[in-house]
Amino acid sequence: MINRTGLLLLAFSFLGEAELRAISPGDYDVPESTAQQLRLGGTYAYAGTGGNAETNDGSASLLYRR
Repeated sequence: MINRTGLLLLAFSFLGEAELRAISPGDYDVPESTAQQLRLGGTYAYAGTGGNAETNDGSASLLYRR
């Protein structure tokens, strides 16, 4: 029976030098990605009785990020 060390030596003997070379940071390609975000929001508040407006308030917002 082959022990672990013998098995590793046997596996490395079948590999060429190209597979055993060190990995450098230049071997990694940084993936390119983009993200977009669009938000539209608004609020409106009305408080009063009949035709008398005691509070009449509104706002809107638009946000775009890339």
